[in-house]
Amino acid sequence: MFGVIPVFSHPRSGSTYLMGLLSKASNYVGMMEPFHSFENVREMNISRLLKAHCEDETLCQQLVTDWVECARQNPTQQLELVSPLLKGQTLGFKVFPGHLEQPHIESLFAYAPDVVILRRNLLHSHLSDVIASRSGRYANKNTSEEQVTFQPKVFEVWANRMNRFLSDVEDSSKRAGVKCHTVHYEDITQMDVESLRHLFSTFGINVSNPSALAKSGLKKQDIRSSALDKVTNPDLLEEELERMGWSSLLDANASMKKVITNKESELS
Repeated sequence: MFGVIPVFSHPRSGSTYLMGLLSKASNYVGMMEPFHSFENVREMNISRLLKAHCEDETLCQQLVTDWVECARQNPTQQLELVSPLLKGQTLGFKVFPGHLEQPHIESLFAYAPDVVILRRNLLHSHLSDVIASRSGRYANKNTSEEQVTFQPKVFEVWANRMNRFLSDVEDSSKRAGVKCHTVHYEDITQMDVESLRHLFSTFGINVSNPSALAKSGLKKQDIRSSALDKVTNPDLLEEELERMGWSSLLDANASMKKVITNKESELS
């Protein structure tokens, strides 16, 4: 039996930052987005993993081909193929909406005693996602100086989809008896080294060298500037968020906990 720890989140949530911190642990190997809908992204993810852990070139080539073709249809089988290479380390990866169908997500729980749900201010994530998509560069793309026209209907559909996905994961993990840890990006970026080490230990991840967290050098997503500075139509933004009941999202550092609770009660 091998161990995995999926991080369920959404685009521009700071998941790359979290995965980077987790990679400082001694018993953790990260694979980013191995179930992405694009074949080239799946290939890039598995190739990086195998380059670091597989010395048999023929085996590597076969595993890459098999992963690219089959990972999204049979994720647990593909994970079992690479698990012998990890020598007891825990394999972590991201799962975003659209990466896997719900039955395949639930099949992962047989190998995951813990799952992580990462949430971030949805308004800032959405605006950042729209801006980053224009350039075609997502990872660590700084969007703090760019603006976009706020489209309320687009945001509302996107935000409800992200919330529903994470809520479904949380519900299904609880039914499966899996420990579900919900963390907030706004909180993680404010934690000191000892707090991060304690948080990761609750996931079953051991950080034997805490100083590595302090010297991570990882780039954080911009969360300080006001959302009003990111849009060309701030008046409409305020008006529409008030209508949706999400006015608190204007505060870049607002805890998502109350906002999410209120919104989920409306959706249920």
